[in-house]
Amino acid sequence: MTTIQLADAPVTKQQILSTILPPQKRCRLIQHSLKAGASFQRHGSDASATIQTISGQGMISSDGKQAALRPGTLCSLHAGQASVLSAETDLVVLVSEYLTSSIPC
Repeated sequence: MTTIQLADAPVTKQQILSTILPPQKRCRLIQHSLKAGASFQRHGSDASATIQTISGQGMISSDGKQAALRPGTLCSLHAGQASVLSAETDLVVLVSEYLTSSIPC
């Protein structure tokens, strides 16, 4: 078992801060911190992914559908599926990209 401590969203002038967390065998973990009003386009990746909301509020749009992001919300994206994240308040999400067909990290 591997335990990873997520960083608090740093106080910065940047609208978006992306941090790649220590590598795992079968997945890549990326923490995105967005300031209120910022948006981020995630281009379709060759890996399927989940996006978990850690803190804040926002929206995710993909394939013409929208969903609210609130703490604890978990969204899944298929390989190649693009999405747009937008922050209503300061927003922190954890993206888990699965590099193989096996889900566990």
